[in-house]
Amino acid sequence: MRRYRGKLLIKPSPAAVKRIRGRLAAEVVSLRGANAEAVIRRLNPVIRGWAAYYRIAVSKEVFATLDHHLWRDTYRWALRAHPNKTRHWVVDRYFGAFNPSRHDRWVFGDRDSGIYLRRFVWTKIVRHRMVMGAASPDDPALDQYWARRRRTSFSLLGGLIASLLLRQQGRCPACGTFLLHAEHGARREFALTQGVTLALDPSSLDAAEAVAEVTSDRGADVIVESSGSSAGRLTGLETAAIDGRMVLVGFADSATTIDVQRLIIQKQLNVHGSWMFPLPALQKMLDDVA
Repeated sequence: MRRYRGKLLIKPSPAAVKRIRGRLAAEVVSLRGANAEAVIRRLNPVIRGWAAYYRIAVSKEVFATLDHHLWRDTYRWALRAHPNKTRHWVVDRYFGAFNPSRHDRWVFGDRDSGIYLRRFVWTKIVRHRMVMGAASPDDPALDQYWARRRRTSFSLLGGLIASLLLRQQGRCPACGTFLLHAEHGARREFALTQGVTLALDPSSLDAAEAVAEVTSDRGADVIVESSGSSAGRLTGLETAAIDGRMVLVGFADSATTIDVQRLIIQKQLNVHGSWMFPLPALQKMLDDVA
C-alpha cells in the first residue's frame, strides 16, 4: 500500500505473491505422474480465486509475473513427463491456442479433452468503488443508487452463483430474506406475504400522515428504525405515538438533528439504542420494548 503522486494504490504484497508462487509450484510437483487434465483441474480454481481476490488492486504486472512463473512450472512438468521426447514435441503436445477468444499460442492445455489452464491476466481489473458518504441500503431516497451498485455486483458474480440467485429469486431458501440489497418495492411485497397488513413507501407519501390516518391520529406504539438515515429517524419520531417507544438499530456516519422538545419530551417518548442483529436477539429486543 503506497501513495503515488497523492493517490493511494494497493498492490498484492510480496509475501502474498511468494505464497501463491510456492503453492502453485508445490501443486505442480505433487502432480508429477498425473496427466495434463488433472493438472489443469487442480490449478484452475486456485488461479481463479487468487486473481478474483486481487482484481480490485493494482495487480496487472503481478498477474503477468505469476503467469510467467506458472508457464515455467508447467513446461518443466511436461519435460519431466516425457524425458525421451524433444522440446519441440513437448511444446506441440501441451501448448497452443486452446482458448479461442485469446490470440495466445502458449496456453497450457490438454488436446484430448480440450480444457486449458487459465491465466491470471485474463481476470479483468475492476476498481472497488466505496459507498458514498453515509448511504444506507435502507434509505428509500437512495433506491436507484443501491440498485446500480447491486447490478454491478451481480455482473461480477460467477456463473454458478448468478444462476443460483436467479433460481432463488435473490432470496435465501432457508429464511426467505434477500441475499443482496433488495429494492424496497420487492421488500414491501415480501413483507405482505409474511402477514404484514400495511407496507408504506415513504418516498411516495408522508409516512407519518399515513400511519396517523390508519391509527386514528394515535401513531405507532413501537418504532424500530434500521436504516440509519436522518430521514428514517425523523420519520420514525414523527410517526411514534405519545408514550410510545422507538428503537434505533441502524448505524450512520452522519449526525441527525432533531427537535428534542417536540419529538421526544412532549411525546414522553422512550428511545432505545440497540446493536442486536441476530434474529433471536432482535426478537428479545422487541419483546422487551413491547
